[in-house]
Amino acid sequence: INVTEFGTYTFAYSETVCNDNDNFTVTFLDAPTVNVDDIELCEGQTLELLASSNDPNALFSWTNGKLGKSIIVDTGGYFKVFVTNICGVDSDSAFVDLRRCVIDMPNIFTPNAGGTENQLFKVLVPSKAYEQFSCQIFNRWGNLMYEYNDVFGGWDGRATNGDECSPGTYFYKVTATSFTNETVNIEGIIQLIR
Repeated sequence: INVTEFGTYTFAYSETVCNDNDNFTVTFLDAPTVNVDDIELCEGQTLELLASSNDPNALFSWTNGKLGKSIIVDTGGYFKVFVTNICGVDSDSAFVDLRRCVIDMPNIFTPNAGGTENQLFKVLVPSKAYEQFSCQIFNRWGNLMYEYNDVFGGWDGRATNGDECSPGTYFYKVTATSFTNETVNIEGIIQLIR
């Protein structure tokens, strides 16, 4: 028979004169595909780079000579993976962006000041390496004025209710967790100038 669909087929044969029969199964595989995602890595950390395929039984091989669905990386650059089965080969590359993942915060910001770059209080060099992020802003009496949970977000000098906060000194608390489960806690002072 001719088949045009991928899948498993069972064939049966029987012959009554000689009293003989047999069954066998033939599996037609799809050509393999592979995917591996770009990711950010903080200096001094390691992470697992994981490839996925439509054929989990295919052979995975990386350009660094490692075999398997995943490799541990501690450097930046391109990492290419090949997946192979009897129907063919596919490949994909991931870029590991090595970054200095220190959470630096400014100590002064000027919301509503035209033409300045520091109109938001935010992480100076944000990184996608942080899976969880929280920044809380408190006034001098310890009242929570604002909170944001995106490492690429920021505070525009307004309270949660939308009112402009008065110029002066505020306190912040940052908690962040990286993809490698490293937790960073920072507290500091911010001067709001209008």
